[in-house]
Amino acid sequence: MAFWIVIALCCGIVVFAALVFIERRQLHKRLRKQGQTLLNSHRSHRETFHADQLDGLPKPVARYFRLVLQEGQPLIRKAYLWHTGKFRMRFGGNWMSIRGEEYFSAARPGFLWIGKTKWFTAVDSFMQQHGRLKIWLLGLIRVVLSRGPKIDVSELQRWLGEAVWFPTSLLPSDHLQWLPLDDTSAELVYLYHRYIIRYVVHFNPEGYIEKMETDRYYNGRKLKRWVAFLSDYKRLGDVMIPETVSAAWDLGKADGTYAVFHVDYIKYGY
Repeated sequence: MAFWIVIALCCGIVVFAALVFIERRQLHKRLRKQGQTLLNSHRSHRETFHADQLDGLPKPVARYFRLVLQEGQPLIRKAYLWHTGKFRMRFGGNWMSIRGEEYFSAARPGFLWIGKTKWFTAVDSFMQQHGRLKIWLLGLIRVVLSRGPKIDVSELQRWLGEAVWFPTSLLPSDHLQWLPLDDTSAELVYLYHRYIIRYVVHFNPEGYIEKMETDRYYNGRKLKRWVAFLSDYKRLGDVMIPETVSAAWDLGKADGTYAVFHVDYIKYGY
């Protein structure tokens, strides 16, 4: 009798593992299809960057663009990247490995990020002027669905902060302006529909962006200082981008870092 119970349990485990594998694979397939739809939603426009676009910018900002962009290069319209890294669900908790892929609309705000760990699949997105955060346990059970005005603005903040990976989107425009602060920092202001996004951007001695900070909704409720640290700049094609980005909440003396991503691959569309 015990023998058959063991056999039944083993068969059950095998069936469950197969179900998890199939469902996660189907979920990722559906999500990638959404990402491709986002990338394909823009027509190519061969606009180019020219140094006269930097006229009137604060000195550290103009210096940054001269470092990361090249005269005459096309403006980036969309981007796709893969990353590896680590993530933790709570401060002081254990780190877990994470792999992710992200689809960006660079011409106007839009992105879809798919993060995968051993136990869950997470999706951050800003599409059609709305943000979403979704988490599936084992690809089977959706355990989180966050949306609403606070999520909209938080996901728009994420898109703007990650624009360092497609920096032509940070050039001044009708929606975006840079305001002077001092010799090593500037304020980035972005206007989009009813939202006003503000970042304080810090530049390192070489002239690259090393830190960006803003007030962001913590756990979807109250505003708290959020900081991104950028490092390991590398030239990929026409642009210089940071390969390593760390995200943290300002918790005073405690370490509020919750994610460290390393870009392994990125591809641009123009």
